[in-house]
Amino acid sequence: MEVYGHLLVIPNKHFENIFDIPEEELTHIIKFTKKNKKQRSEMNNSQHYIGKIVKAKIERPLGSSHPKHGFIYPVNYGYIPNTVSGDGEELDAYILGTNLPLSDFEGKCIAIIHRLNDNKEPK
Repeated sequence: MEVYGHLLVIPNKHFENIFDIPEEELTHIIKFTKKNKKQRSEMNNSQHYIGKIVKAKIERPLGSSHPKHGFIYPVNYGYIPNTVSGDGEELDAYILGTNLPLSDFEGKCIAIIHRLNDNKEPK
């Protein structure tokens, strides 16, 4: 499913017209716009999973703790094998609607979450 639309990028500060915006601010806006275009393209590529049956491998079962930070996972968390997301890793999967820890799951994809400014620490 292709998603079309427009992106409006404006600076946080007020300027009378575009010619009053400092060059370094314009450079930042252009870089942000290019980065956002790539992210929107990646998000559009994942949209075809909505409504489809997918299989997920659970890495962090419900109730398990994060190995580095110690917080408890309130849902089953894993990935969809043989997929590639924008960061080069497999698409993440959050399994909702079950109160049991799982190791594998097969079900319908009901949403895509597009995370921005994600930390890059290894799993």
